[in-house]
Amino acid sequence: MVLQGEMASHSPEGRGERSGFRFQSEGFMKVLLIVVMFNFETGSELETRMDFADVDACHAAALETFQSIHAEVDIRAMEIPEGQEMLEGTMIAYGVEGNEIGMYACNVLRAAGNSP
Repeated sequence: MVLQGEMASHSPEGRGERSGFRFQSEGFMKVLLIVVMFNFETGSELETRMDFADVDACHAAALETFQSIHAEVDIRAMEIPEGQEMLEGTMIAYGVEGNEIGMYACNVLRAAGNSP
């Protein structure tokens, strides 16, 4: 995968910002989105989807998911402490006050010679 381009995020001031989280991959692929919405009152919610044509569409869907909860969202790559394992490309969504509101990852699943 090659890191390129931009994905929109939103700052607390309401201005759109850009961060570099767009991926390009060659060959047949399906993209899996895993979203965890943090809710400390009722428990975290997990959503998975696999209906994306490409990784860019997956990142856009994740952003829309978080914006449905908090209109102004800032999405940044998760800093993974040494020795811990996490899905590659895991992102953290932050609310207006800088608190973590969830996390997600968009992962390319390669077909082993079969088409869907």
